[in-house]
Amino acid sequence: MKLFRRLKDYIFQDVKNENETKKAAVMMRCTALFFCVFFLGATVIFALTGVWAMALFSLLLIGLYSAAFRITYLGHTRFACNYLNLLTLFWIACFVVILGWDCGVQHFLYVALIFFCMVTYASKTKKVLFALGILFFRLTLYFYTHTHAPFIILPFWPKFVMQLICSMSLICMLTNLALLFSQDSLEMEQKLIKYNKKIELLANMDPLTKLLNRRAASAKISKMCRHEGSDGQVFNLAIGDIDFFKKVNDTYGHEAGDEVLKGISAIFTEFMEDKGFVARWGGEEFLLVFQGMNGDDAMFLLESLRLKIEKSSFSCNDNTLKVTMTFGLEEYDHRRNIEENLSRADEKLYIGKTSGRNQVVY
Repeated sequence: MKLFRRLKDYIFQDVKNENETKKAAVMMRCTALFFCVFFLGATVIFALTGVWAMALFSLLLIGLYSAAFRITYLGHTRFACNYLNLLTLFWIACFVVILGWDCGVQHFLYVALIFFCMVTYASKTKKVLFALGILFFRLTLYFYTHTHAPFIILPFWPKFVMQLICSMSLICMLTNLALLFSQDSLEMEQKLIKYNKKIELLANMDPLTKLLNRRAASAKISKMCRHEGSDGQVFNLAIGDIDFFKKVNDTYGHEAGDEVLKGISAIFTEFMEDKGFVARWGGEEFLLVFQGMNGDDAMFLLESLRLKIEKSSFSCNDNTLKVTMTFGLEEYDHRRNIEENLSRADEKLYIGKTSGRNQVVY
């Protein structure tokens, strides 16, 4: 089991050259190994039949495919690909000419074709031309074998076993290429999905506080408004502002102001869990959305949040800072649009600011 795991890790080892792909190298390694196994079986058949020239030729091909396997680790992926294709076409022609059409090895031309299309980054035109070349090559061999007798005529049982290992090897190779290609496509798709989610997250997140930004929060509220009338969901909008935040920046610097913003955001995130969501609305303003409760319940929670912030302290450069916040709370009214509801919450915030700060106005 450990030996198998080591072999798998060795086969799936990444290439060192940044301009080459792991997928191509792994496909070539697997193809080369499958051909080595095939020719090992062919060597046994030829040896048992007494066709020593073909047995030696098969051993030579094992060595040549082993060399192709090794080349993939040397940063020569393109050379290895061309080498494999030419070697495959060469021995197929030799086998068909020597043993005849019934040996069945001409079917490995499909492996060469699919291998070329999957591994190389050639243009579509070149791939079509290669396919036409494979077709011409196969037809040429077909017409040759029907006008020329094979040099070696195998008895029935070696010919049958040869057909058997050809079919098995061909199915294994095509399946392997398909699995590797589909796995690579799935991995790439998953990477793209993760990347798109990351991009979407960054687009919706305020970089300093890690809260939703204004655009994302507006979109989320709009979605809630569309469903509010149908399912009876109620929610409350609260806009909060840090009192005398400019004084914090002017006295202790913007770095201290940033620490206060991050500290308050952490309090918001923890407090709003299972209650709704919070976003940075702009500057030192925050938007809190309380879901599934009436205004009185939201008022009670918001007051406890205000007291929590008042009792908290924030550190920056050996300075301990304490701040307070003022909130304007509005229970969502579906008879008004979202801008009007937000405007009413903002008006209540202004009332709180002009009447002493550090309070919740509802």
